[in-house]
Amino acid sequence: MPHQRTATPNRTTLISVNSQASTRDYNPQPLTALRVMVLGASGLLGKYLVREWMLPGCVFGLSSREVDIRNFAQTRTAVEKYKPDWIILTA
Repeated sequence: MPHQRTATPNRTTLISVNSQASTRDYNPQPLTALRVMVLGASGLLGKYLVREWMLPGCVFGLSSREVDIRNFAQTRTAVEKYKPDWIILTA
């Protein structure tokens, strides 16, 4: 049976330092979402990824009608417009 994590994170974290346990206030930095461009978003896998990762302003699904990946200029224009951190090709 796989181990399931049941604890929920809180602001007090147990930290082990030099074999001594201590607690301190934990203030994580806010995460910034990556901008992801999904090429082939009208296909089966592309639709699934865009739907599962639905984050407004972070996931951009483009079909072959919007960007023809065989056309370098068209692809470059899309990359410059959306400025993605990651490009996923599902076509």
